[in-house]
Amino acid sequence: ASALSQIDDQIGSVNQGLGRIGNQRNIGRENIGNSYNSSLNKLFGDKATAQRDYETNKTDTTQGFLGSRAGLREGARNQLNNVKRLLGQAGAGSSSAYNEAAPLAIGKESNNRFEGVKSQFLGNVGKLETQWGDTERNFGEYEKELAADKANKERELEAGLAQTELGF
Repeated sequence: ASALSQIDDQIGSVNQGLGRIGNQRNIGRENIGNSYNSSLNKLFGDKATAQRDYETNKTDTTQGFLGSRAGLREGARNQLNNVKRLLGQAGAGSSSAYNEAAPLAIGKESNNRFEGVKSQFLGNVGKLETQWGDTERNFGEYEKELAADKANKERELEAGLAQTELGF
């Protein structure tokens, strides 16, 4: 009878051990899931911050361009008015220099300045777009790495629990 009692105790111990494996599996999966979700939430938060910064930089760059363009127009207008005033004071108020040459020369100079500003603006926007593209790609790769790491941890958990089950 004592051998049967001992066998019953051993079977009870094995059943308890196997029962704990299910609990360990649930706890392990929950821990892995919580860690993954925490990392993913941080990633999404960082991406939102990066996107906010990108949008702010893009807006600031555009506003700077528009301000520069307006400043160039105002400067050309003032320069033309000053030249016309000087020509008028010199008695050339109805001359071709007053009506054609001065506006043409100031228009060309203003256009050259604007082309420089426009070129710089387009270069800056291009850099912002490239950087944002790189940022999105990096975030996408990191998100894939997190998913792969989660899957690896789940496989490791299952392998460890399977090893434990074999021990029973």
